[in-house]
Parts: sequence; C-alpha cells; structure tokens
Amino acid sequence: MTAFATVDDLRDRGLTVSVDDETAATAILGDAAAYLRSVIGSDVYPQQTSTLTLHQYAGDEWLTIPVAPVISITSTTVDGKSVDLTPIDGAVRVCGPADVTLTVVHGYDTAPADLVAWNCVVASQVLKTVTEMGQLGAGEVTSFGIDDYRKGFKQGSDVGAFSLPQRVIDGLRSRYGSGVYVVGSR
Repeated sequence: MTAFATVDDLRDRGLTVSVDDETAATAILGDAAAYLRSVIGSDVYPQQTSTLTLHQYAGDEWLTIPVAPVISITSTTVDGKSVDLTPIDGAVRVCGPADVTLTVVHGYDTAPADLVAWNCVVASQVLKTVTEMGQLGAGEVTSFGIDDYRKGFKQGSDVGAFSLPQRVIDGLRSRYGSGVYVVGSR
C-alpha cells in the first residue's frame, strides 16, 4: 500500500533519517499509512478505479457510492443495461429495485497535506521508539528525568506502536471516511 508520506517528508519536518535507515523508515511509513486508512475507513489515496455492484431497493432514491472522493463514473449499468448517471456528493439517483454496477474513479491524485503530516507524526513515534528502545512498541512515556537520566513508561493493553488522539481520529473520519470499508477494487 502506498504511504501518504515519504522519507523526505520526515526529513522536511526535522527528523534525521540516515541512508541506512531509509528502508525501515519507508516500511514504517507504509505501516503508519495502513493504520491511518483503518482509522479513516476508506482508501482515499492514490487515485484508483473500482468496479462496484450495489443494490437499490424499491423506489426512486439516492444510492450512496461507498468510496471517497468520487472523481467520475466511467460506466454504469442498471440491471445489465448501460445508463448515464451523474454523481452528486458521492451519490447517484436510481429507481429500484435494481442492481447497479458502477466503474468509479476515486481518490486523490496527491496525498492531502494533513494525511502527509499525520503519516509523519505516527511514523516518527514508531521511529523514536525503535531508536530509544530497540523495538516497535514500548508503551507511553509517563515520566522523563535529565539528572541521572531516567524515563518511565506506561504499557496498557490499548497502547500500541501507533496512536493518535481521539479528536484527531474523529476529524480524519469525518473529513475522509466514506462510512463503509472498501474491501477490494479492480
């Protein structure tokens, strides 16, 4: 899976990544991006084309396209017959009951700036832990002392290598989430 950020993005934010560490940093950026995608609930970058088959129940209703952002619909069939549908705010109007197959171009051409930034934040947390502790997860730092150097950690069952504050998670979900998970594309 493509990360939202690159090693150069980490460096632009003041993180020192040696040439020897670039492979690990790239892998951790990918893992952090996978975490962000799980938080968002959809794959918003890079842009891709997916073929989706959805069912519209009885009546003339709006059918939500479960990917975001919808850039265009390249083909549509309703009960096997080709039709033209124009998406409005990620939905199309269909008279059902009907099976609707859509080929949809969705996602961003370039990663949104806030996803690049959060990808760097999460990855830098992991890189710092690896540097200091020699492992991917060490819990949260609870205390730090300079004199006679000491550092205390809290290890809880809900603490992992990747973590974001709940307000950030809620914001990312509301901005980028499609409300459903995309489980595959063609």
